[in-house]
Amino acid sequence: MRRTSLLFLLVFLALPAQAQQPILKFESLELGTWMTIQDSTGFIWAPAERGVARFDGARVIRYENDPADSTSIPPGSIETMLASRRGGIWVASFADGMAYFDPATETFHRYLAGEPVMELMEDSDERIWAATRTGVHRIDPDSGEQVFFPQDRKSTRLNSSHQIISYAVFC
Repeated sequence: MRRTSLLFLLVFLALPAQAQQPILKFESLELGTWMTIQDSTGFIWAPAERGVARFDGARVIRYENDPADSTSIPPGSIETMLASRRGGIWVASFADGMAYFDPATETFHRYLAGEPVMELMEDSDERIWAATRTGVHRIDPDSGEQVFFPQDRKSTRLNSSHQIISYAVFC
């Protein structure tokens, strides 16, 4: 009896499992850069051709520029992104400024139209610092106040907007 039970167990274990395999569907994304960020809700964001893509673990939603909609993402390739402490994300376009994605309304609020933005940082007061070719902009999302710190081309101490933004935020 023991041998029969053991033989039955061995035969049972040797049979291939017939469990239903999950069906996986992948969507192809044309990513503009290698950069990805994760927001406070766990979504993964990546620059994509003509905008950004948000992945929630099951599906991808694309956000692209619509010239007729001022609440869409700015046009041009996305240079950098920043996950905000407020829960949304900031995206910087090398062609046309930057924008804040508000997760509550799923819309973008644009800033610095026409200005190429190369780098974004958030300070401890949740103000956004944006490095451009001409200097650094500090934006207070609560009040909307924007302060511009022009780049001093004659100074050797800080000779690029990237150095200026690092200095301004971390000093």
